[in-house]
Parts: sequence; structure tokens; C-alpha cells
Amino acid sequence: MKIGITIFFVLLGFLKLAPPSLGGADAPSDQILMLDALKSPINYSNWNATEKRTWIWNHAILTTAYPHDKLPPFEDIDILGLIRGSMNTKMDHLDDIAPENWKKPIHRRAVVAQVRWVPSPHAQKRSWGSLSQEQLGLLRASLTYTPKKRGLAPGLALKIFRDQKPSLDVSLLTGLDSHGQNYNFFEKPFSNFVPPSKSFGARIVDLIFSRASRPTQMIGFQHFSADDRKVSGSGPIQIFFKSSLRFSPEAHDIRNDFMGLPIGTELGAFFYRSAELESDYLAYDSPKSKLFSQSANTCIGSLVLESVFVASEFGDDRLFFRHERYQPGVASKK
Repeated sequence: MKIGITIFFVLLGFLKLAPPSLGGADAPSDQILMLDALKSPINYSNWNATEKRTWIWNHAILTTAYPHDKLPPFEDIDILGLIRGSMNTKMDHLDDIAPENWKKPIHRRAVVAQVRWVPSPHAQKRSWGSLSQEQLGLLRASLTYTPKKRGLAPGLALKIFRDQKPSLDVSLLTGLDSHGQNYNFFEKPFSNFVPPSKSFGARIVDLIFSRASRPTQMIGFQHFSADDRKVSGSGPIQIFFKSSLRFSPEAHDIRNDFMGLPIGTELGAFFYRSAELESDYLAYDSPKSKLFSQSANTCIGSLVLESVFVASEFGDDRLFFRHERYQPGVASKK
């Protein structure tokens, strides 16, 4: 079946199948080797959150930053990379650096910045683990594929560092389909749940990710409100990230929008629906997603920019964000 799918895409020309080279065409060979061999320090897991983020930022992101005038082009999904790759690794790897020889087949090009999680008064009054206190993190903004052919399909990934514990990661999308040729990155709200898509390409990606988890369009968030990574928290199940930032809808490189934001910018806030206890997420669809987004008016926290956004080889290829499996049946406490 996998062979048939691959042949179909080759004939259709829908996705680029050749795996991209690590670091782009202009990357020096010694820098490529350095990136491929880069690992966390031996005692990294025992560091505190500040030490972890500082090391990644100074020793990995800044040292591999692209010149602003030499940003590598966005790329299509590497469907062969998705088929060959281990989806379980994407959901089980706990390090902040990708495993050796890991290839990012989707959302490859991005910008990354240091951010601070600022909990809302609502979250501070609850026992929601990391959500109830200020936290240090990284935010990665990317595109699913090159926007020229199929439009802009944005994605966000948030990493919260913890003292002597693995980081907390969550990925957010506006949907499985693109915005068309509207290049305003924040045109729509982001969520860790998106409705299924009827497009053929999205169905194929869904089939590949289903090898590790179902439903594939739902990414867990309960671990953010838990005291221990192995125990589900009592906080929100579905979140919506809404931003008041507005970029040009005209065709352009969206990375330049982010790199122009000043330190101290409030990037946006996270919301949830206080009535989500009544939700049947397995019946989630497009009409319900719009209704849920509109009714998500309880703020749990915001993200404040603590550095400029940087485009780098490490941010593109080695910075790792784990996909948490969705755990149905775990309800939030209002």
C-alpha cells in the first residue's frame, strides 16, 4: 500500500519526494556535520529551565543562524520522509534535540524565539501545574509546505522548559487546509485540535500519523497542567491561540514579519471554553471548530517575546517538539 501511495504522488506531482539536504544548499559541510552530531550535554536533564534554554539559544540557534538575506526557501512535504520516519519517535522522544539522523519531513522552515508564558489570573487560582506559573519557553513559527502552490498553512510549536524534567511541548494549527493566498499568518486562531480534512493530501498524512496515535488531528495538552509527565492534568483539553498581530495578506516571506517584531511584544493569548466538559471531540468538525473558537473566551495565559525571532539551521532541522498523544475522557475542572 505504501508503494502504491508513493507512486501515485510521483505521478501526480503533488509533493516533492526527494529528501532535502540537511541545512540547505549554502550550508558549509563542516556545519552540516556539526548539526547532525549535535547532542544535549551529558548532564542536560539535570539543568534548570533557564540553563537549558540559554544553552540551546546560544550554542545551537544563534551559532547556526542564517543571514537575513539568505533565508532558504520553503519546501513541500517530504512524503517519503513521512513514510520512512518513525511516528512513535515523534511522540515518545523526550529530548529537546532531535535524534541523530532525524529528518523533518514537514514544517521544515521556521523562525524561533524565546518567549515567556504569563498565566492569567484565572489560571493562577487553579492547580494547573506549569500553566499556573510564569515559564520560560521557545516558540517556533513555520509553514506546512511552500505557499506558492497550495497557499499558506501556518503552524506554531511551543516548548516550555522545566527544572530537572523533560520539556512540555504542544503544536498548534489553524487547520489541515491552507488559508489560500492570504499571507497573514495570524488570520485564523490556532488550536491543538483541528477538524479532519477531505483533501487527498491531508488524508494521506493522516494515514501515516495513524501508525502511532489516533485521532491524529488531536494533540494532547493535559500534560501542561500535570505535576508529573506520566499523569494527566485537570486543566484545559483543547486550547485556542489568538493573536491581535496582523501581517500583510500579500505574498511575501512570513519569516521577515516575525524577525521584525521587537522584544516585549505580546504575541497572543491562549483561551479555552469553560464548558468543554460537555464536548464530544470525536465528533469534531469544521462547523464545531468555528463555534468552539468563538466561545473560547476564558484566557489561561499569554506569550511575551523575550528575544528577536531567528531563522537558523538548528531551528529548522534539530530543535525537537514532541507530539503528546491525546487522552480522551480526561475532563477539565472549571
